[in-house]
Amino acid sequence: MNHVVLIITDSHDITTDLLVEHIGSNHIFRFNADRLDDYIFCLDTKGIFIDNGFRKVTDSNIVKVYWRKPFMTRSSSEESLQGYVQRETNYILLDLFQYFHLQHKTVLVKPDSLVRYKKMNFLNLAQQYFRIPQWSLLWGNIMPAKEFMDTEGNIIVKSLSSAKVTSDRIMLTTQVEVNLLSEMYPWFTQELIEASHDLTVVYINGKTFAYIADRGLLEHVDVRKAIGNPDFKWMPYTLPTSSITSIRNLMHKADLKFGRLDFLICQDTIVFLEVNPNGQWAWLDTDGSNGLLNAIIEEIAPWSSTYSLV
Repeated sequence: MNHVVLIITDSHDITTDLLVEHIGSNHIFRFNADRLDDYIFCLDTKGIFIDNGFRKVTDSNIVKVYWRKPFMTRSSSEESLQGYVQRETNYILLDLFQYFHLQHKTVLVKPDSLVRYKKMNFLNLAQQYFRIPQWSLLWGNIMPAKEFMDTEGNIIVKSLSSAKVTSDRIMLTTQVEVNLLSEMYPWFTQELIEASHDLTVVYINGKTFAYIADRGLLEHVDVRKAIGNPDFKWMPYTLPTSSITSIRNLMHKADLKFGRLDFLICQDTIVFLEVNPNGQWAWLDTDGSNGLLNAIIEEIAPWSSTYSLV
């Protein structure tokens, strides 16, 4: 029986597309959370099987499982059931991921890493190894943020949950005058740091792959606004040995085998911003020329040895 990697994902995920292209569709079973009607699924005391109409996978031939940020935008024939169906789907997929984790089959991402470290807790941990921005979580009083506003009264505000503000809008990382913040809402605020470059580092089980981008090409504080700008490019970057050591120590302390860490480069100092324990990476090495893609494949491919995340 052909051994496969089960990827819990969605039908729009280009990272999964890239992995299917390089590992081979016969070695990957794609479980799209937004297309569950395409599958027959059963998990019970005898085990699991998933059938997509073309082939079936079970405990016996699923050798690895990779959680790739499934977006569960499933529709329902009854609009009133929409929220219920989405919550049930989310519960099922997370429980399924935990089911395979207890079998030592999960790779790169651990179930508890998705909830264990949020922005504030990880900043407190990271300050043992890196400079971090001054920050405050505020509600009802904006005065603490004034302690680190710049000379023009500006700070940075970020969303903690990345939840939609409206049906089609999210809150990006934004520079704002502190006096404009309403005390009726919660705000996660940071000091505004003038930096020359963004630095992102993909960490894979002790290996680091670093890339920088010139902030002088940005028209907005949040680099996501630069998506589609052909002039804004991420280039491979050689990290100082001391920074590599600090990253390894931080990730070891956090018990993470994988993550994408974001920094700012401020003169000769790198300033830690955050880590995403299931961060996107495919756009950094789509052609496999920088070693990142191959390192990911080595961890995920069914023919490579699996390390335990338990």
